[in-house]
Amino acid sequence: MCDSEENCQCRRSLLEAITYKYIIAMKEDPSNSSIYVPKRGLVTLSESGDLILPENVDLTDYKIDSAGNVDELVRLACNVKELILHGNCLQVWDEVLTIVSGMPMLTFLNLTANSLSEMVVRPSEKSVFPNISHLVLNKTRVPWDTLEALLQCFFSLVELHLSLNDYTDVCLSDQLEYPSLKILFFNGNAVTSWPKICKLGRAFPNLEDLMMCGCKFTNIGSDGHEAFSRLRRWSLSQTHLEGWGDVDQLRHFPALYDVRLQDIAFLQKYKQKERRQLIIARTPNIICLNGSRIEALDREDAERAFIRKYMDADEKPERYFELEKVHGKLHPLANVCMTPQTTFKVSVVFDEQVQVMEISTSQTVGQLKSSLASLFGQPPNKCRLFYLDKQISHGLEELKFPQKMVYNLNVDDGDEFHIWLKCR
Repeated sequence: MCDSEENCQCRRSLLEAITYKYIIAMKEDPSNSSIYVPKRGLVTLSESGDLILPENVDLTDYKIDSAGNVDELVRLACNVKELILHGNCLQVWDEVLTIVSGMPMLTFLNLTANSLSEMVVRPSEKSVFPNISHLVLNKTRVPWDTLEALLQCFFSLVELHLSLNDYTDVCLSDQLEYPSLKILFFNGNAVTSWPKICKLGRAFPNLEDLMMCGCKFTNIGSDGHEAFSRLRRWSLSQTHLEGWGDVDQLRHFPALYDVRLQDIAFLQKYKQKERRQLIIARTPNIICLNGSRIEALDREDAERAFIRKYMDADEKPERYFELEKVHGKLHPLANVCMTPQTTFKVSVVFDEQVQVMEISTSQTVGQLKSSLASLFGQPPNKCRLFYLDKQISHGLEELKFPQKMVYNLNVDDGDEFHIWLKCR
């Protein structure tokens, strides 16, 4: 986010940033000429419109605070579909809407780390953008009333990012119903109340993916499940859930089948294998846990282990009696596991976000890259994946071979994987 005093003299408009990156930089380095589509086969920089920007434009940290000349912007950016303005100095929503109006083909807009806390103008015929399907507002501290106004401007959003905005409440109006949204990133916010979380489900009734890693809410209530009737994938890692009762509630979400429950305090007292088995046994609807598919044999082993764990307990969970009807009464069994460890706790680093999670080494590098990139809302084909062995510490090693098995890296607990976005 731009420092207003220190950088006020070096701020620039979007048009000036485009000129600097794609004209001045090209003159200094002619190899950049590949981004131009000239009219007569030669790269030129004339007033006739030979300069055409690529579909994906990344202007991260260019100190942009305004749009610039809109007519010229339209001429240069008529084909731009993806615009990344991460870490600039935008503060006025009118300037943002002006930028979007100058890019009629735009579908993806990333405004991460711009200080956009000002109230937005009410929508008008000139400020409605049906083509925008992905909007990233991480670390903008955008107020809830501003967000509601924005949803009227961008009324076709499929994916919305609201992570790291220091929200302690969900202040959406009860009348809001926004049916197009399927994916919501809400990581790192400080909302603690389950009823407030349910407001998200009611506002976005067709939500399928909800990322809440690092949120501070402490429980999943016994009601409100109907607010998330279409929720399929839910990341709850690093939340403050307090007990098994919260895990038991996951089975009451009718469409839910994929969850992430990593680095949660009350679960950490169990060893890795036992922790996974206990979660599987309690959630018959879940078929993918922490990025790994639950096979039929895994489930049967987990359910039998669950029965044996509680068979001599004075107080048994309700799930125990359900599983006993399926598997019958079991005898204690001494299990000696001779298989090598296949899951490890590692740190995943992207931008300024760090997530501690368990990964399976029984997958390819390509599968791991896809899983980790999607965790941060990034398309895998636009990311690079690096591995850092903390024991050897030879620096970051880029993983360039997608078919290579992860176990060949000799991953250990505490190692790191880093995700970088490819240069535009």
